Amino acid sequence: MISSVRVLPAWCGVCLILAAGCGTLQLPDYPARSTADYQYKATGEELSLSVHPLVTRSEVKKYFGTNLLGRGVLPVYFLVENRGATSSFVVADEDFSLRGVGEVGDDELVGENKPQVHRSDVVHDPEDRGMSVAMGAVQIISPAIYLVAVFPAMDAMSDKAEIKRNFVAKQFRIKTISPQESASGFLYFRLPEKRGSPDKWVIHAEISGAGNEKAEQLDAEFHWRR
Repeated sequence: MISSVRVLPAWCGVCLILAAGCGTLQLPDYPARSTADYQYKATGEELSLSVHPLVTRSEVKKYFGTNLLGRGVLPVYFLVENRGATSSFVVADEDFSLRGVGEVGDDELVGENKPQVHRSDVVHDPEDRGMSVAMGAVQIISPAIYLVAVFPAMDAMSDKAEIKRNFVAKQFRIKTISPQESASGFLYFRLPEKRGSPDKWVIHAEISGAGNEKAEQLDAEFHWRR
């Protein structure tokens, strides 16, 4: 079985709401690492993709202060490097998707294991907050509804407020990278139901050129049994 989900959006407006104060909880930044330090990688013509999915409860709680995995969210830290000489690329959170692949032998996908593509668009317009629109296989999930779903209860000026602020602050949004530059940050993926969850996953990136350059597609695979 294959399930595919798009990167989940964050609610930028929450920063203003939480700016009035924060809890005493101190959550560390994720340390910058070189490509050589990543286990899961993919290389294209000019771009390289390295990813580190946070799949242990201890590591997730260290950087986010709560068990996001238990809430159905997989945080993934990524690094995209532009190794080209002339082309620039625009790296955006919505360029990434996560697919779970069922084991059917020799990675051959047959029958019910054929790809089922479900794509979500990111809603950044504050006028759209509070809306959730389903259109066939496409579901637009608003930032407000997403944060409510992940953090259903929050005590004002508490550790929970700092956890929410940290969650938003760590999310990667968009960056243009020139030759020999890089982009990195956290992506958040909504996980499928645990029952029948696959143990092979693919993070797919389709990154567009900043000008007339063609887009590059990269796939980084990792194994994880929930």
